[in-house]
This record gives sequence, structure tokens and C-alpha cells, in this order.
Amino acid sequence: MGEARLGRRDFGARGRLGWAGRWAAPAAWMSTVLLTAGACATGQDVADVRAELRVLAARQDSAFRALMASVARGNERAMDSLAVLTGELFEFRGDVNSRLVAIREQQLRMGELAGQSQRSLESLRQDVSAQRREMARQRAAREAAEAEAGDAEEDAAPEPPAPDPEIGRQNYQALVQHLDRGNFVIAKQGFAGFVEEFPNHEFTPAAYLHLGELSSQDDLLDEAVAYYLRIPELFPTADVVPDALYRAGALFLELDDCDQTREHWGRLAESYAEHRLAARARERLQECP
Repeated sequence: MGEARLGRRDFGARGRLGWAGRWAAPAAWMSTVLLTAGACATGQDVADVRAELRVLAARQDSAFRALMASVARGNERAMDSLAVLTGELFEFRGDVNSRLVAIREQQLRMGELAGQSQRSLESLRQDVSAQRREMARQRAAREAAEAEAGDAEEDAAPEPPAPDPEIGRQNYQALVQHLDRGNFVIAKQGFAGFVEEFPNHEFTPAAYLHLGELSSQDDLLDEAVAYYLRIPELFPTADVVPDALYRAGALFLELDDCDQTREHWGRLAESYAEHRLAARARERLQECP
């Protein structure tokens, strides 16, 4: 019986070992399969990662090339804009330089005109000084002649010697030159002095005519009319009387004094019927109501 028990124990032990043996083989096989599958999965992941890296690298290269192309286009546009701006700046500098040159030329012309005016004024001053010296010389000669005449001629009023006509002619020509140069203020002052110092000179009527014209330019119409009417009053046979009558009538028309206009233009049309201004005066008389 003891043997029988021993046999059962042995059988039980062997039975348990048999079952363990049966389960040990599949477990080892499963481990092998799992390890092999894990190794295969890792290799596929690496291949996928490498493929993705290649795609990313290609995309990065494409993006980099697109970026470089965009930068190149931007640089090209910037260079074009810079070229246009440079051209505009060059034109602007040229325009500024041209204007500066024009301003310098105007300054030079103004300086020249100022110099001419100064020289003209100095010339007039010299003419006036020479005229005064000549008048002083004539006055001294007259006084010396009076002193030699004695007491018999004390009651007689001596006539002042007439100014030298040649000096008057030279002064008149100098004033006309000032008038031609546009020195109107100097010319007007000079003509006013001329009619006072040479009241009977052959150029005195013409000097009054210039005074009337210069006063008219200054809008001094009443003064201009007075100068014009001095000519027919003091020099009725002068050649410039028709011009003086016509201009006086025109100024009276501008002053709305048609009675005076009709008087002077009528005198011009009747007394100087053949003059070039007579027909014009007759036509313009219709402007008076």
C-alpha cells in the first residue's frame, strides 16, 4: 500500500510536470513571435520616419527656393524703384539748379539796372552842376557889366542874359536818354527843372509834352492837363501844339468833362485840320454825349 501511494505521488508529480511542459513551449513561441514583430515594427517606423524626413526636406528646399525667388523679385523691384527715384532726384536737382541759375541771372540784371540808375543819377547831377556853374558864371558876368555901367544905368532894370542854347540842347538830350532808359523819376525831375531854367528854349514845348506824359503815367491827370495846356498858351506856334490839344482832350474825356474835351478837340479839328490827329479827334468826339 505504501508503494501504491508512492506511485500515485510520482504520477502526480509527473502529471504536474507534464502540464508545465505543455504550457512552456507555447509561451516561448509567443515570446519569439512578439520579439520578431517588435523588431519588424521598429524597422517600418524608421523607414516611415526617413520617408517623412525626405518629404519634409523636399518641401523645405521648395519653400527655400520660393523664398529666394521672392527675395530676388523684391530686390529687382526695389532696384527698379531706386532707379526711378534716382532719375527723379536727378531731374529735381537739374530743375533746382536751373532755377538757381535763373535767380542769379535776375540778380545780376537787377544789379546792372541798379548800377545804370546810379550812373544815370550821377550823370544828371553832373549836368545840373555844370548848368549851375554856367549860370553862376553868367550871373557874375552880368554883375560885372552892371558895375561898369555906372550910376547912369542904376535905375534901368538890366535884363538877365539868356541861357546858352547849346547847354539847353545838351541837357534836353540827356533827359531824353534817361527817358529812353526807363528812368522816369529822374527824367520828370529834369524836365521840370529844364522848363524853369530854359523857359524860351526851342525844346521847352517838347519838355512840357514829356512832363504831361509822365504825369499821366503817374495817374496825375489834372497835373498832366496843366502841362499840356501850357504849350498852346506859351508856344502857340510850336509843332507839338496839336499833340498837346489832343492829349488834353483825351484826359478831359477820361475825367468825364466832355465840355473841355469838345473845346480842345474842336480847336484841334478847326485850326489843324490837316494834322494826323485832327480826323481822330473828330471821330472820338462822338464819345461825348
